[in-house]
Amino acid sequence: MTRERTANKGFTIIELMVALIIIGVLVSLAIPGFSRTKERAFDKEAQIGLNLITAGEKMYRAKIGSYYPSSGTVDKSDIEDNLQLDLSSSSWEYNITGLGGTNFNATAVRNGPASWSRQWLINATGDLSCVPTCASCEPNVCPS
Repeated sequence: MTRERTANKGFTIIELMVALIIIGVLVSLAIPGFSRTKERAFDKEAQIGLNLITAGEKMYRAKIGSYYPSSGTVDKSDIEDNLQLDLSSSSWEYNITGLGGTNFNATAVRNGPASWSRQWLINATGDLSCVPTCASCEPNVCPS
């Protein structure tokens, strides 16, 4: 007696499980790298926004004779109105603190996951720096 062998088409459950496990491992390795890359893009957005504020402040000073505001802290809507800028970003909160009309500090604070919490700072001389704002931030949350 000979047994006829039928052609099996498809995959066994074991083969499917192994493939899914491999895909899961690859995805778990890729996600942290993707998150870091995405946050670096957000950093560039903050740097561009702060450089835009610095340029707006210089134009304001050329017209008025002092930086905006002369004292106190203003938020994004006041910055947009008085410096004629568009800082449309849901990722960052911008504000400027005036220092007597002769200097200013502008900050961009990240709206996002707590593990990536940080702020970027710039002043009238254009010195740009990043400061982590959480105790349990991701390692190297600020680029070096």
